[in-house]
Amino acid sequence: LSIAAVVVALGVLVAAIAMSWSYRVEHVARRAAETRALLAEAGRLDQLGHRPFAFALLRAARSLGGAEYDDELVRAGFYVHADEPQAILLSGHAARVGDVAFSPDGARVATTSNDGSVREWDPATGASLRVLRREGDRTTGGLWYAPDGATLFTTADQPVVAAGDTLIGWDLASGTRALELPLGPLVESVAWSEGWAASGQSDGVVVLWDLGAGGRRVVAEHGSWVRALAFAPFGAGILATGTRDGHARLVSTDPLAGPEAAQELTDIGSEVRAIDWSSDGRLVAVGLESGALVLTQLAAPFTTDTIEAHDAPILATRFSPDTTLVATGSEDTRARIWGAASGTLRFTLPHRGRVSS
Repeated sequence: LSIAAVVVALGVLVAAIAMSWSYRVEHVARRAAETRALLAEAGRLDQLGHRPFAFALLRAARSLGGAEYDDELVRAGFYVHADEPQAILLSGHAARVGDVAFSPDGARVATTSNDGSVREWDPATGASLRVLRREGDRTTGGLWYAPDGATLFTTADQPVVAAGDTLIGWDLASGTRALELPLGPLVESVAWSEGWAASGQSDGVVVLWDLGAGGRRVVAEHGSWVRALAFAPFGAGILATGTRDGHARLVSTDPLAGPEAAQELTDIGSEVRAIDWSSDGRLVAVGLESGALVLTQLAAPFTTDTIEAHDAPILATRFSPDTTLVATGSEDTRARIWGAASGTLRFTLPHRGRVSS
C-alpha cells in the first residue's frame, strides 16, 4: 500500500472512532436525562401519595440508568419499599375500565372498558396480548374466564339497536364470538358459573341462564334494583345477591324452590354495591354504599363483622384464591387489601380515579 492509502485508511478509522465515541456520549447523555426525568416524576407522584406509580417509575429508572443511580434510588426509598405491592400500568383503553379478571392459570389478565373493547394483557410485563371488539359495541361489563381459559365471557350493548345487554362468549383461539345471548334492557349485574350465568335487573328480578341450551328462568324477585351477584364456589346451585334497598340474600337456583324462596344473609342497612364469595364457601363479602365492608361467615359460629373500609361507596370486592385476603375498591380512589379472618388492613393501593373492579 502507498503512504497516501495508509493515511486515508487511518483517517477513515479515526473518523469512525470519533463518530462512535460521539454516538456513545450522546447515548449516555440521553439515557442520563431520561433516567433523571423518571426519578423526578417518581418524586412528584410520591409527594401526591401515588407510591405504587412512583415505584413503577423508580423501577424503570433503575433498569435504564443502572447501578450508578443507586444512591438516588436509595434516597427515594426504592430498596426499602421493594417488598410492597407495585403497580404495572396496563395502558390502551380509551375510556373508563369496567371490570378486570385473571385467567385460571394467572398468566393473563382481561379488562373491559366503556370504549367497547375487551383486552388481554401479560400481567408480568403489562404487554397487550389481544384486543377483542365488535363494531358498534358501547359498554362492556363483567368478565369471567371459562375454567379451561379458552373462552372469555363478557357483556356489551349497542346503543343504535337499543336492545339491552348481550352476553358474549369470546373464543380466544380465533378471536371470534362463540356465544351471543341477549339478556334484555334491564340488566344491572351479571355473574358466571361453569355453564351458567345469572343477571340481576333494575326491577328486582334475578334470571338464571343456561349457556349451553340458551334457556332462561327467573329465580328471584326482590322488588329492588339488583346491584350485585355472586355464585357459590361449589356450583350454580346458590347465588348471593345484593340490592339497592340494603338487603343481601342467598338465593337457590333449584327449580323447585321458586323465586320467592330467598334467605336473608344479614341486616345491612345500606345499599349493596358489591358482593363476593370465598373459594371455600365459608365467607361472603358485601361492599356497601356507606363505604363499609361486611364479612359474613356461613359456617358455625355464623359471625358477621363490619369493617369501616372506605370514606366513599365500595364499588368492588374480591377474595384472594386462598381466601386469606379480601380486596375492596372504592370511589375514594383507593383499593385496599384486608385480612379476611382478622379484618386488619394490609395494604392501601392509591389510584388516579375511582376503583370499580
